[in-house]
Amino acid sequence: MLRRGALSSGTGGVDVRKLTLFKSKFVQFELLEGEDVKRKALVPVVGLFLELFKDVPNDDVPRLFTRENLQSFAMHIARFTVREIRERATNHSTAEASRNVVVFFAQTKEGQLMVSSLLRLVVIGNVTIEPMASMALPSTLTKLLYLLLDLPAEVAITPYARNFYNSIHQVLHILFSNQRCTAELMRTSSSSRLPSDLSRLFDLIHTSTPIHNLRWRELAGKVLVQLFSKAPVPALISHTRKHSILSNTCTSILKSTSLTLTEKAHAIQCVCRCVFGCDQANALSLIGSLTSANIPKIIAQFLLDHEQEWSRQQHQEEEDEKSREKDMDEQDAVVAAEETIGLTDKVAKDASLMKDNQRQQSKLSNRTTTPSSLPSSKTSSSTTT
Repeated sequence: MLRRGALSSGTGGVDVRKLTLFKSKFVQFELLEGEDVKRKALVPVVGLFLELFKDVPNDDVPRLFTRENLQSFAMHIARFTVREIRERATNHSTAEASRNVVVFFAQTKEGQLMVSSLLRLVVIGNVTIEPMASMALPSTLTKLLYLLLDLPAEVAITPYARNFYNSIHQVLHILFSNQRCTAELMRTSSSSRLPSDLSRLFDLIHTSTPIHNLRWRELAGKVLVQLFSKAPVPALISHTRKHSILSNTCTSILKSTSLTLTEKAHAIQCVCRCVFGCDQANALSLIGSLTSANIPKIIAQFLLDHEQEWSRQQHQEEEDEKSREKDMDEQDAVVAAEETIGLTDKVAKDASLMKDNQRQQSKLSNRTTTPSSLPSSKTSSSTTT
């Protein structure tokens, strides 16, 4: 008979008592009414979930928690995340909105728990990703990338902002490898004339942004390559061809007046990686759409027109790199000199202290020696008398 609180092989090493308590708490949470009430009650439930299933194999989580409960839980997490992002973006500038989002998810207990739960849920697979996609999580995260291109520098350079980037990078890497998310990114354009989230991602890779936010633009490129190489459903290829997304993107990149030649090259490279990340049939289909828009010739002509400028820019970048290395060497030399001077001063001070100690010890020794010799003198005088 299994004693209370014991671990069972059938529970994947999870404490039976804690598992029962968690299920009970989740049932109570499900019965609550009102978004604000549920929002407040969700935080302790998330904490219990992360504690219980942190090290449980992914395949065991649906069995222990039940598939239905796990899907419902994933839906609540996605809804909460989407709501928090939208609330912090509404009626604010992009800079203020991006700051609000990063501070909430990176510095508050609620936000950190939500990010941790997203990371834990997406790795479980389709059983959790499907309900999260149905709550528009992929679409909302795509729009969030746009906001983060305007993240203020004083926030972007902080350690907590870098941690937030690493977490979102992991979530998107897994989430956008799933075909359910690919469908979600295209579905948003079917009911309106607005561009799809897939088109927005391609727009992101050639949008100008400050240097401290370049990683967010690069992340958009990585997400696109992930979509075409890991989750290329037939609808993705047809949608891309139908809306001329690749040819429009290349044209916009080459005509941009805000991007450097190097940035344009990286953006074109991203488009090429999307094409050649597909299987052969899909790649040939996408190449055909680019060829019909005369894109290969336009790119070739662009390279010829800017060959000298490209060489100058590469030379300038090399000179800048050498200058930076020289500055760093000089800074290192200054630091080394300061350390040497500091060490010399320390040695001099230590030597001075040592001399002072020796003088003090010598004085103490003299004081100790004089009284000890007096009895011997008296004894000698007494003996003589």
